[in-house]
Amino acid sequence: THARARPISPRAMSLRDEFIRHGVVVIPGAVPGDVVERCVAQLARDLEHPVVQPESGTPRGASLSDPSTWPSGTARRVIEVVAAEEGTHWRDVRESPKLREALDMILGEDAWTVEANVVDAERGICEPRHWYCPVTFPEGNEEAKAAALKAKAIVARAEQSEKRRKVSGASGLCTPAPAHWTECDSGNVRELRESGHDWEDIAKMISTSETIWTANDCKAHYEPAWAPEHDAQLMALVQAYGEKWQTIANAISSQRPGCTKAQIRGRAMMLLDERSPNMTDDAHNVSVVGPTNVLDPGTSWHPVNRRRMLNRGWHLDIGAGFDTDWMRTPEGHPFQGAIILLFLTDCAPGGGGTAFIKGSHRWVASYLRKKGGVSHQNVNAWAIDLVGELSSKGRLPLSYEMDKHEAENAMSRDDIDGVIEQVSGQAGTIVLLHPWLIHSGTSNLTADVRLLANGMARVKQESFDAHGISVLKEVQALEPKLKRETDFLPSTCPDDQVKRAPPDNRLPKVSVICPVHNAARWIDETLASVCMQTYTGPIEVSIFDDSSSDGSASIIRRWAKAFARIGIKCVANGSRWVESANFVKEDAPNQGIGFCRNRCIGQSTGEILVFLDSDDVMMPNRMELQVPLAVEHPTAIIGGCWKRYPSGSTEHYEAWANMMTRNELHFEQFRECTVLLPTWCMTRSIADAVGGFVEAAPGSGEAEDLIFFHRHLELHYDANLAANKPSLLRAGEYPDNPVLLYRWSPQSASARCSRRRLLQVRAEAFEKRILSTEGWSKFIIWGAGRDAKNFMNELSPAARARVQAMIDIDPRKTGRQYSNSQVPEQAPVPILHFSKVPRGLPVVVCVAKRRKGSGEEGDLESNVDTLGLIEGQTLWYFN
Repeated sequence: THARARPISPRAMSLRDEFIRHGVVVIPGAVPGDVVERCVAQLARDLEHPVVQPESGTPRGASLSDPSTWPSGTARRVIEVVAAEEGTHWRDVRESPKLREALDMILGEDAWTVEANVVDAERGICEPRHWYCPVTFPEGNEEAKAAALKAKAIVARAEQSEKRRKVSGASGLCTPAPAHWTECDSGNVRELRESGHDWEDIAKMISTSETIWTANDCKAHYEPAWAPEHDAQLMALVQAYGEKWQTIANAISSQRPGCTKAQIRGRAMMLLDERSPNMTDDAHNVSVVGPTNVLDPGTSWHPVNRRRMLNRGWHLDIGAGFDTDWMRTPEGHPFQGAIILLFLTDCAPGGGGTAFIKGSHRWVASYLRKKGGVSHQNVNAWAIDLVGELSSKGRLPLSYEMDKHEAENAMSRDDIDGVIEQVSGQAGTIVLLHPWLIHSGTSNLTADVRLLANGMARVKQESFDAHGISVLKEVQALEPKLKRETDFLPSTCPDDQVKRAPPDNRLPKVSVICPVHNAARWIDETLASVCMQTYTGPIEVSIFDDSSSDGSASIIRRWAKAFARIGIKCVANGSRWVESANFVKEDAPNQGIGFCRNRCIGQSTGEILVFLDSDDVMMPNRMELQVPLAVEHPTAIIGGCWKRYPSGSTEHYEAWANMMTRNELHFEQFRECTVLLPTWCMTRSIADAVGGFVEAAPGSGEAEDLIFFHRHLELHYDANLAANKPSLLRAGEYPDNPVLLYRWSPQSASARCSRRRLLQVRAEAFEKRILSTEGWSKFIIWGAGRDAKNFMNELSPAARARVQAMIDIDPRKTGRQYSNSQVPEQAPVPILHFSKVPRGLPVVVCVAKRRKGSGEEGDLESNVDTLGLIEGQTLWYFN
C-alpha cells in the first residue's frame, strides 16, 4: 500500500521536522472508531484461540472479558497476538489518510509501503511478521503497588544517598542512616547469583560508599522468579503440611535451591490472598486504604522488559524480515522506515504505553556513524548499557519527576541528557517513531488491558537504492545531546584516528597487552583510547583474538590498518584467523583469558607491558604516568587508580581499592589483589620471571590474576623489602585523575572466580611466604566465625597444627573448642576471648576490617592494636 499524490498540509510538514528532531510524532484520531472496534474484536478471538502460535513462556487461556484468566503472580503480563488479514479493518488501518499523509512527508511520496501479515493458518506461523499486537495486562492489586513502590525506590536511591549520613552538630562525625533495599539491588543479586558468585562477593559488588550490604543481607533478599509450576507445587505442599514451613522448604528445595523459609511463607501468603473467596471480579483494581498508599499510575510507571525486569527493555525495533545478526548501519535498511504504533484502546499515563527517550535516535546515529556498522543485537545491548549508565547518574529522569515546563525544555538543559517519557492517548491514535529511537515497554499499573498494534513502514527498494532514507541522513547532521565519561575520545572509528608525531626512541617501547574474546560491543572505545595516549615513546598494540564469534575479528583488522597508518605498531592474531601463525581451525574453541594474555605477551616486543582488557578504556595520560614508575621500579607491578564504567556500580569496592595508602597496598596483599589487573604496567622481566598466566579452561573459575600477583610477590617482595623498594605501586589520583575506566558486568571474566578458589590461592600464598618464616612457628587466628574456620581448613595439616588458639570478642563463641569433623586428625583448637590472648605470638586476622563487635569493645582495628603487634611482620589481615 502506498500514498497517491496530493497536497501536503502544514501539519504534515511540521510532523517531518518533529520526526527528525525528536524522533516521535503523535497523530490523534488517525483510525476511525469502527475500524478500531473490528480490530479489537479480532484480537479478542485470537487471544483465546491464537491462529499464530505464541512463543514459549507466554501465558495461555487469557480472555479480555474474564479478569480471572488474566496473567498474575510472576507470569509475563504481555501476550503478543499476530493477527491475520481478516475483513477490511487492517487494510483500513494501512490506508488511513492521516497515516499516509504523515508517511509521505516523512519518507517521501510513493517511497514507502506498509505490508499486511500473511498467515499460514495450518502451520500456525506468520513469516515475516509485519504487524503484531502486544496485549499488556494490569499488574493487579497489591502487585501493582509493590512493583511501583520498588521501582520508585530505585529512583529515590540517589536522593537518599545524601540523607543516609547525618552530621552531628556536636562532633561533626558522620553516622549512616538506615539503608533501604531496592528492587535494583534484588535484580543485581539475582543476576550475580545466577552467574555463580559467592554471597560475600555479591555483597561487595552491590555495596556502595553509603550503603554496605552483608552476605546475609544478599542471601535474605535473593529470590529467583517463581514459575507457575513452582506456585502449583507450593500450594499443594501448603494443603498437605499446613504451616510446617521447614518441611515445605525442604520439599521444594530441589526446584528452588536456597529459597528461605521466610520467602516461601511470604509467597504462600500472597498466593492464598489472591485465591481468597472475598475477592471479586474487580480484584484487579487497586484499592488501598489511606492516602499514603494510594497508587497513582501516572506517577508510578517504570520501563520494563517482557519479563518485567526494570530498565532492561530498552531497544530499537528490528523490522519484519530483518535478522538479529544483520548489521545496523548509518545508511539504514529499507525494512526500517518508521515504526507505527496504533492504540486500539485508550491508554492513560501508567497504562502500559511505550516509554521513549526523545532525541535518542541522535545517539544511535552518532554510534553507528562511529562504528560503521553494528549487529542489531549488539546495538540493543549497547542501548541498555547506555540508558543504564545515564540513569545511574541521574541524567535521564522520568517525565513525572519534573514539572511540565522542565520536561518541555529538557533538550536545552545541560544537567540532563534527556527525559524518559511515556506515550498515551485515545484509541485510534497513531504514534510514529524514528527507526533509531530507543524505547521500551512499561508496566501497566491501571485496571485496564492495553491493546496496541505495532508495525513498521518500509522504504521501497528502488527509492532506497536511488535516494537512501533522508530522515536518517538528516538526523546524522544533528549533534547528539549526550555526555559520557568517554567524551575525551574524539572518535571511536578507526578511519578517524589522527597520525601521531614520530616517537621519541630514547623512551622505552610500550606494548599494550589486549586479549579479546567477543568484545565487538566495546573494543572500538578500547582501541581508540590507545590512540589518545600522551606518551611520546614508541607504542605497540598486541591483540590476540581467542575464537570470537561476534565480529570482533573484522573490527580488529580495521584497527590494525588504522594503527599502521597513524604510527602505532600493531601485532594482531587469532586462533580462528586463517592468515595467522596461531591459526588452529575456523571453529576453534575459546581457550580462556590466561591463554589469551600469554599469546599477547609472547607476540609483543616492548620493554614495558601495559595491560588493557578489551572492554576497558585508558585515560589519555595513563602511559605517561605509569611508564616512568615502571622504569624507576623494574621489580614492581605498577597499578593505577580507576573509575567504574558505567559509574555507580560497586561503589564500595571502587572506593576501597583506590584509596589505599602505599603501605596498605602491601599490608592488604592477602585480602585480594590490591592493584587491579586491567591497570597493571610492568617491565617484561617481571612477566618472564613469573612465567606468564595460568592457562585454565574458560568457565573453570581459575584466579589467573591472583596467582600471578602472589607469584610476583613470592619472587620479589622480600628482596624489595630488604632494599626499601616497593613491590606494588599505584599511579594517578582518585577520583579526579584515574588511569582507566574499568567496565564491569556480571559476565566479566574477572567476576567469575569463586570465593572458595580465591581463598585457596590466598591461603596457599600465606602459608608459603609467611608461615614458613621463623617467627610464625606458632600463631593465633583472630576470629571464630566462618571466614576464620575456612582459612584454617585450607591450610596444610602441618600448618594447622601450629595454630595455638582462635580468638574472638563475642562471649557466645569463646570458652569452647573448634574441631572439624571432616578432618578427624586435626586437634581441637581453643577459642579464647581476645582479652585473654597469649602475648608475643603473631596473629592473622580473619575478620573483615571495619567490622563492629557484638559488645562494647569497639572497632576491630582498635581491638587488634591492643596486642602491640607490627602489621606486615607479626600481624596480617586476611579478610
